[in-house]
Amino acid sequence: MSRFSIWLGILTKQLDFDDRSANNILNTTMNGIPRIGELENELDEMSRLVLSAINTEDQVNRLLDEQRVIVKELQARVVKHNCIIAAIQARRNAFAPRINSILLPELLAEVFLQLTIMYANDNSTPTNHYGWLRVAHVCRYWRDVMVAHPRLFSRIRIPTRETCHLTEIVRLSAASELKLHIACTKSDHPGLRPCWEAVDHLLPRTRHLKMDVEAPDIWPHCPRMVSFIWMTDGPFEASKVHPVIASMPNLLRFSSATKTLGAEWLKLPLATTLTELRLDHTVERQCNASLNELGKLLATLTSLKTLDFQMLREFDYSLPTSTPVSCPPLPHLTTLRLSGVATGVKNVLRLPFRATMVDISAGAGHNHGHLVLLPISLVELLRRDSPDHPKSELCTCTMFLVRSNNRWNVNIHAWDEGRVPDRDTPTLRFLASFTSTSTTAFFETHSVLMHGLRPVLVNTRRLILRDFAVRAVNYTPVWHAIFSCLKNIVSLKFIVFPTNPAAINGPDIFTMVSILMTMDERGVMCLHRLQELCITFSGVVPHRDFMLGRLQQSLSLRLSSRRQLNTLIIDESLISNEDDRIGHDIVESLSSVVGDLIRT
Repeated sequence: MSRFSIWLGILTKQLDFDDRSANNILNTTMNGIPRIGELENELDEMSRLVLSAINTEDQVNRLLDEQRVIVKELQARVVKHNCIIAAIQARRNAFAPRINSILLPELLAEVFLQLTIMYANDNSTPTNHYGWLRVAHVCRYWRDVMVAHPRLFSRIRIPTRETCHLTEIVRLSAASELKLHIACTKSDHPGLRPCWEAVDHLLPRTRHLKMDVEAPDIWPHCPRMVSFIWMTDGPFEASKVHPVIASMPNLLRFSSATKTLGAEWLKLPLATTLTELRLDHTVERQCNASLNELGKLLATLTSLKTLDFQMLREFDYSLPTSTPVSCPPLPHLTTLRLSGVATGVKNVLRLPFRATMVDISAGAGHNHGHLVLLPISLVELLRRDSPDHPKSELCTCTMFLVRSNNRWNVNIHAWDEGRVPDRDTPTLRFLASFTSTSTTAFFETHSVLMHGLRPVLVNTRRLILRDFAVRAVNYTPVWHAIFSCLKNIVSLKFIVFPTNPAAINGPDIFTMVSILMTMDERGVMCLHRLQELCITFSGVVPHRDFMLGRLQQSLSLRLSSRRQLNTLIIDESLISNEDDRIGHDIVESLSSVVGDLIRT
């Protein structure tokens, strides 16, 4: 018998319990013994949990220590990032504006992080390193794509290799299309080859490409390319350019700026879908190119809308007069800019009426008197294909002859008869460029001018001529040739700018009017249908008495035989006040020969 049972029996006897009570107590006590074992097991489990918690606290402490280290590293990076931002903000005017205002923060942070590592390795000052210009360069040419397709970019990384300081590498998804700009300070830079290796697989997916370097020897096929800009300080080498252009069958815009340009550019395999062609070259050597080759090239570009040639020196496009020149119609051309291009090149061009801007001028290399005009048939230029605008019905034509910056500008503004010119009116702008010292340039080349103006002037009914109060001793044959073409003119308006007193010593507006009344080669009076003549001055009229005398001398006798001229408009500034006897006498003498005299 156990000690517990003996103790229980003694206790029972002492308490004088009966047998039933003793049995109940014994049974209850024996039933509680297993519960004590369960409590002991729970206590052991709790002990194990306490020991595990102690180990976990050690791990937590270690993790917290690691996190503190990471936080310190992040804080150090933030400090470096802020220093970089401050340096860029201090030099923002030296780069493109708003460098870091559009880029996604994570992309910008990655760029600056890599640059910080690079500068730490190179021990160079960020504000003095040329790499900062490249940072602005990357931000300026990539930010639009980043904002439009942020999910396509995983990150931008700039390697820190010694041979490739600032190679732009962009990692994109396989289905994305790119806009690439590849630039380098020198064509023989050691980092150029790694750059090409990095972007070689991206070129087939590129839509817009701009290169400031020479092309590699091997060029992939680029079916998605629609815009290609090539700028280099080297010569135009056909062996490198032709494969690049041939790899772009869907090219829409091509622009090239090289140091020299030869005749081989005429054989570029440009896509027939091309809509914009721009060539900007600083020419150092002369070249002889066939105009027929140029005509063949333009004939293939049936979708061309913009043609822009900017040359600093004139080419020697020699072509015998007996050689036929093909003239492509260029039906969709809307913008034409020719600067410093030989006149022979312009003989190839024929423009439709939808050409809204034509700008032809001499380049900076022209130091001699040379008229640069487009000798084309303006009847074709001003013609409409619509049945509402027959070919024979031209329009009101305003020709301006303005001298500015030592150049004469002949501007022709045309609009339909009866239509008020507005902002949407097509404007045809011709610049006749020559130096002011070459006084005979306009006279010597007036045949070129008349070649283009004659078909228009013959059918013009209303003409406005500006700025004729100039010293134009040798221009009289030119104006005679121009006025002799005005067979159908009914309204003629002179707008005079007599701001130079010396101008009255030479042929002025009234001399020009006298020419109007002369006979042409066939003995037929010029302007025989003229009904309205308007003479108005812009600005203060110098030597008013002298001008009045010239007016009376030039017009009184001439107008007496022109009975069809029923309206004469003169400037009110010629008559200063009611007591001006000379002015009123002239007006009365003119009124006697003119049906309706109007003073403006």
